[in-house]
Amino acid sequence: MHEDLAERIARIEAREQIRDLVGRYGMTVDDRDIDGVGSLFAVDGVFCHGGNYVVNHGRAEIVEF
Repeated sequence: MHEDLAERIARIEAREQIRDLVGRYGMTVDDRDIDGVGSLFAVDGVFCHGGNYVVNHGRAEIVEF
């Protein structure tokens, strides 16, 4: 029972972290805070856009875009 509860809490916390990340992303893009946007991606993150015709690999490439 405790393991089930711990898993449920972990899922709820993960969802809240994702919601927070989405909110911070929107705020940094609106503020045109390029370094802030970059900080939201993992060093080896991937950013797909333009109908997935453009793919940026890594934080540095994402920030450069």
